[in-house]
This record gives sequence, structure tokens and C-alpha cells, in this order.
Amino acid sequence: MMMEQMISNTLSERCAWPGIEYVVDNFPGWSVCICRPDGSPASVSRCTDYTVSVFSKTPEALERFLDAPGVVRWDRPVDFFAMQKTDEYDVIRRKCLAINPVLQYDKPANSDVYILELDKISTIPLPAGLRLGELGPQHEQYVRTKWPWGFKTGVKQFLEYVLEPSNGFPNSAIFDGDRPVAHILYTADGSIGLGLVDPDYRGKGLYQIVLYDITKKILNVIRQRVVYGYVFAGNVASARCFERMGGTKLPFLVDWLTSSPAVIHSEQGQ
Repeated sequence: MMMEQMISNTLSERCAWPGIEYVVDNFPGWSVCICRPDGSPASVSRCTDYTVSVFSKTPEALERFLDAPGVVRWDRPVDFFAMQKTDEYDVIRRKCLAINPVLQYDKPANSDVYILELDKISTIPLPAGLRLGELGPQHEQYVRTKWPWGFKTGVKQFLEYVLEPSNGFPNSAIFDGDRPVAHILYTADGSIGLGLVDPDYRGKGLYQIVLYDITKKILNVIRQRVVYGYVFAGNVASARCFERMGGTKLPFLVDWLTSSPAVIHSEQGQ
């Protein structure tokens, strides 16, 4: 689903991410498709400098393709994004460990994936005194410092791009005066994420409101078939919100993995 939406956005030129390319093991009879930065000056970080998405039909085909020269830049840190927790994940993890036995962020997130369909979800009235709007470029630092992964290299560039209105990426935010108190973004892979409700404003249903609002924008403007988002393990409040408003949990988990070449670790240790 994730790779499908990225390709759809590229072909439709709606929220097409700049500076990425898709490579396959064979054409037309392909078994593996990998999305990676194309190395051009137009390339914009997908949260990190070298983020890779993978779709494979068989783990054997994926293992062969990852071993092929030039498919992935193993000489630099690689972030594998939202991999399904199937044999695909195990193949990638083994490959990363073969290059460097010390993996960064090798802590299972085991995120659920929820989909939202406009005719199946509901919202609630906006509490008095608050207004619904959108974040802009001036909110980049605010979002980055509130996000647990905001420290990663490339996040600033990523947020600057998705928050620039002319690039067409919708978001939804609730404000108390000029202060954002809840928000959710549409991101590079066609998912919604980086959601947050200010602790002082929780328990008011604000997350449900921004989820509904951004779903409406994505389905009506981008014409995406469904809207999907990741909910990290242990985030009970977000999971309850998706379920309460009518979201559907898919029958698989996803996870992230970052691999760095050994030379980087040895240099950092000096």
C-alpha cells in the first residue's frame, strides 16, 4: 500500500516527492521494487538523508536484489522505512547486520497500520474558543522539537518541504489563538503522521478532529483511495482514537531500521 501510494503520487504529480527513483530487479516481470534517493540536486530528505522503501513479492528475490551492486548505498547510513514485519524485514535486518553488527534504532516499534475511509469515520464539534487551520513554514521548528525523531539529520529539510503550502501537502491543526495545540501532517509516503496534541488540551477529542479534517482533504483533493497512518506500539491513546472514529486496523505490523557502515561507528568511537 505504501509503495503503491508513492508511485501514484509520482505519476499524478500530486504530492510527488522530489528527487526519488524506483528501481526493480527485472522488467517487466519484476519481484522487487525499491524507492531510494536519486542523488540529484532536487532530492529532498524523506526524514533522513538516505531513506529507502521496499516492496518485494518473495524474500529470496529481495535478498538477491539487495546483494546486487549499486542497489543500495551501503557506504552511508540507510533508513529502511515502514517495512512490513514479514520475511521482508528479516532479510533486510540480516543484510544490515552483515555489513555492521551494530544497528542504530534496532528497537522493534511494531507499529499498527490504520486506514481511514471518509464514509466510515466520524468527527466531533470543535470546542469553543479553538479554531481549525493549517500549519505553515513558520511552524517547522515547533513540529521538529515536539517530534521524538526530530533530531535525525534531514528532518528539518523534510518539514520545510511538507509545510510549504505551494508544495501541496495538506495538514490539519487546531489553534488556541495563534498557538497550535494539535496537528497532523501528510507525509512523503502518502501516510499521515507526526501527530500531536498538547498535553494541556488532551481529553477534548482534538486528535479525532484533525484526523477527520486531514482525511477529508486527502481524499477530496489528492484523490487518494484511502488514508493510512502508523500507530506505534504502546500508543494506546492514538489507537483508541483511530478505532473510536471508525478506522480499520490492517492485519500486519510495520517497523523501521537504520543501518550505518562500520567505518562511521569506528570514527565516532575515536
